[in-house]
Amino acid sequence: MSLSWCIFRLMVYITVCGGDRIFLEYSSQGNSSGCKWSQEGSEYSGNQSVTFVGEICRSWTDSNYPDDLFPDGSRAAARNYCRNPSDRESGPWCYPVRSKAPTGASSEPEDCAIRLCSVEKCRRTGSGAEFAGEIDRSTSGSKCLKWSTVLKNKKSRNSDIKKFTDEAFPELSRKWARNLCRNPDSSDGGPWCYVQDDAVVRREYCDIPFCDDQLKLVTTALDDVDTFINLTPNDTQLSLSVRLWNPRSWRSADFKVIISRVAIPLTSNELWSSRLGFQVDFTHFQASLAGSAVKTTPLWATQWTNLTLRWDAKLIKVYRDEKSLFSLKFPLKTPMSYFALAGRNVMWDVEGGELATGGDSPRQMRPMVRSPTGYRVDVWVRSRGGACVHLQETPTVPFPRLKLCLDDLNSTAVYYQREVRGNSPYRTYPRHKMNHPHEPNTVNGGRGGWKA
Repeated sequence: MSLSWCIFRLMVYITVCGGDRIFLEYSSQGNSSGCKWSQEGSEYSGNQSVTFVGEICRSWTDSNYPDDLFPDGSRAAARNYCRNPSDRESGPWCYPVRSKAPTGASSEPEDCAIRLCSVEKCRRTGSGAEFAGEIDRSTSGSKCLKWSTVLKNKKSRNSDIKKFTDEAFPELSRKWARNLCRNPDSSDGGPWCYVQDDAVVRREYCDIPFCDDQLKLVTTALDDVDTFINLTPNDTQLSLSVRLWNPRSWRSADFKVIISRVAIPLTSNELWSSRLGFQVDFTHFQASLAGSAVKTTPLWATQWTNLTLRWDAKLIKVYRDEKSLFSLKFPLKTPMSYFALAGRNVMWDVEGGELATGGDSPRQMRPMVRSPTGYRVDVWVRSRGGACVHLQETPTVPFPRLKLCLDDLNSTAVYYQREVRGNSPYRTYPRHKMNHPHEPNTVNGGRGGWKA
């Protein structure tokens, strides 16, 4: 079936979910040492060791902050470099050394004035606080308002407009940022701007391309699993890359890769005890497999971490950036047929293919293909129940979104979902409904499809 629909806000990411089981065929760098990738800058791992007034920083080994608050892995490794273990809003800081102080150092922290990174034409991170390009329209096509004058808009009835400091922009100036898409608060949704509709001023996200090959990117939004991707028959190795969506979330990084013989959500213990597969978990500074754990370096938002998993009927091996993490002897029931990815707001560089899903919440988002007239995606579905496709502006913010659902009577319904305050997480507005009595039955082995 073919479906064309015009919406007033551009949705550029897609996910498919629902049903008892759904099959989908989908067609569609290092951490900088001189700047920070978020306004807070907790991820900064550069070598600056003086404050903004020129004071030499004291070693972090003289402080009481735990080692895991430093991107270097420890206070000793952080030496006397500017860091932000306290999540100070103004960014990286340090305790300056002062000869006149009784103990040889000041107990008052001082800012280091680490500037925000600046990247033109594309964004390197999901949050895109570093974007300094010339795009001045939101996903709805609305013209962005000037950052320096939006608070002076006397016609506005919106009291939620925030005032940002000059340092929150890669230009170091609200005036120089003009009315361009920016992300002065490191919003998970990415670069945005204020737009005005009649007398109401609101924020809308902007469509900013990634610097990477965008069509290979998959973003996982939840840390549980219900979506499996087919392995090629007789595969004994999986190679992929992973990085964070938002630079600020490196301390809470938590993701996993599952290799399985069946497309059924099982716990790590269930997979292991049944010999139907295995699960590798990654957290902060650690990787674990079957109860064994090793220390690793943090996951970043500006560089890819390369993972390789190899297996056969007797042995499992896991590598990270070509360094061996695990080599375990274990009798698997080969061949393995599926792999699954999970992790909150994590980006994966992996080839697309046929998916098997079993839940009704979007867990994997993929970018749609840009065409001369907008965005396009072709989706073919077969299912023993209903199926829904979610179209979103950004993969990490669920609303607003467009929801296209196909039920077991081959009826297609289109909904626009907008987040509302109160007990209900969202309100659904039905937009369109069509019946297709002559289409193949998608429930009993037939295939139905959308073109959106």
